[in-house]
Amino acid sequence: MMLNTRSEQICDKCYEPLSGDKYFPINTKRGVQVLVCSMCGLTQSFYTSEYTSRPPGNMSCDANRSSIRYTKSLVSEDYSEAIEVATSCVDEDDNISVLDVGSNRGAFHTLISTKYKNSCFLCVEPDVNVINYKPKTGKVVVDRIENVSLDNQFYDLAYCVHSLEHVISAKSVLKQIYNSLKVQGKLILGVPKLELYPDVIEELFIDPHTFHFRHVDILEYARIVGFEVEYLSDASHHDVIAVLSKGSNKKPQQYYVPNEHFSVMKYFEKLTANRSEIDSIAKKISDESIGRPVLIWGAGRIFDCLSKQPSWQPVNFYLYDKHIKNILPVINGFKLIDETRLMKLNSDTLVVVASRDYFKEIESEAKQLGFNEIKPFGGF
Repeated sequence: MMLNTRSEQICDKCYEPLSGDKYFPINTKRGVQVLVCSMCGLTQSFYTSEYTSRPPGNMSCDANRSSIRYTKSLVSEDYSEAIEVATSCVDEDDNISVLDVGSNRGAFHTLISTKYKNSCFLCVEPDVNVINYKPKTGKVVVDRIENVSLDNQFYDLAYCVHSLEHVISAKSVLKQIYNSLKVQGKLILGVPKLELYPDVIEELFIDPHTFHFRHVDILEYARIVGFEVEYLSDASHHDVIAVLSKGSNKKPQQYYVPNEHFSVMKYFEKLTANRSEIDSIAKKISDESIGRPVLIWGAGRIFDCLSKQPSWQPVNFYLYDKHIKNILPVINGFKLIDETRLMKLNSDTLVVVASRDYFKEIESEAKQLGFNEIKPFGGF
């Protein structure tokens, strides 16, 4: 089964033929080729190999990461401002119809249905294995959004977070959602931001993703489809978060964002250089664990890269991740500890944060628990 069924390498946003440098992600199992549109700068992946739609979950630092999508559990933390903007005119007793695209484990459904008791949901989720909830009013459809018929001008609110990067055509899906919204209906949209981090060690172009967005891409898609932009996250945020409106009583805001094209060649050079140094970091962390306990906070793709190094030989070592532990309780042979064990660790435990996006949040939480020394994974 092919996720991306586009047979021609044509830009989804501006329809220009794609040419120029191609990038082939590390250990892709789906034959991914990454191209950047020379006209509009949209970065897109094309698939050349067949694959299983939902392979077993793993947190590979390479392209062959399966889509366990634990990030959707972060809605209340990362998307609270956007949700506030989108629901500012909604009263708690209102009857509202909600479309949740890529509803996953139901985090957004739980959040909204708790506050708005009269909400009615259509949740669309292609992975039946993660669906452990049922809307009190409404239903869950197990399918890809492209295959679902939506009623025109029916929904007051739509939510599409960490889903648009997986679709066959971002333009078609955004138009599909636009048509389904009532006049003045809102779409809360969130996608991973394409950015070249100085300390990048994990492959950015993972197999499940078809599109790789910048802020400017979301603004341009909104203009093409007909949305007005009511909110756009700051450039420093690790996601591009927007509230898009189908008509608005408010004066449209103007957003000026960088329009620099992503260079896959610069990215390849930086990733290669950083990976050549990561073994020395793994050794330093292992050496630290000889004299005192070491806690790696974050069991995702950065940890996967560290733990696969030849020098990774920790002695007194613990692994914690509050979001992943209930999905994948064992990572690369290491069992994740729970909160009870976390709070019993000594204050002199060295905490190494294996996360870039959530370092400040984790640092604050670790300090509240009494840990004295907290370092980023690259701080050795």
